[in-house]
Amino acid sequence: MPTFKGFDVLEQMPDPTGGIAENSFRDFEVFDPGLGSFEAQTRGRYPVQGRTLLWKCMKRSDVTALRQFIDARKGRLVPFWLPSFARDMMLVTSTSVGAQTFNIFWCGYSTLLFPAGNMRRHLRIDGSAGAFYRTVTTAAENDPFSENITVDTVMDVSIDQNTLVSFMRLCRLDADDAHISWQGSNYAEVRLPFVELPFEVPS
Repeated sequence: MPTFKGFDVLEQMPDPTGGIAENSFRDFEVFDPGLGSFEAQTRGRYPVQGRTLLWKCMKRSDVTALRQFIDARKGRLVPFWLPSFARDMMLVTSTSVGAQTFNIFWCGYSTLLFPAGNMRRHLRIDGSAGAFYRTVTTAAENDPFSENITVDTVMDVSIDQNTLVSFMRLCRLDADDAHISWQGSNYAEVRLPFVELPFEVPS
């Protein structure tokens, strides 16, 4: 199983046709002396996002790999990276071997997401030889239509303009058990609830 910054990466893509159950919550503390007004303070700047996704395993080897991943989580204890597997960034042009800066179509990343902290600074980049994991170190608007991002390590291969670039989310399971539903001798489904850990993302 691949790892990134000390955490496993779940590279098995969930099935988008299985539906996505989403929820969000925010912890807060209330100070009420019992006299007059009271004060409420949130513990974080952003709500915590939770999702339940479906994984469809077409082979027994896929079930084995997913089961080993679930066992290694030790319930809710051990965090992991879950890529969005979405086109979160679109490259304006292809890049050559050794590139470290990417020109992306404007999406507000440099003004909204990058300054917010580490939670959206880690990327999964598809490559001809597999996925690459990189961390964005700088981001700036290039013009009204594009932005430039720089990653921490140069690319070992050229990256095509149509390459899938996705955010990596640090998560943990939101249940201590998981149910594998067998639909046949080789086909099984697993629904896993998880929550994002935006304040525990490494730099």
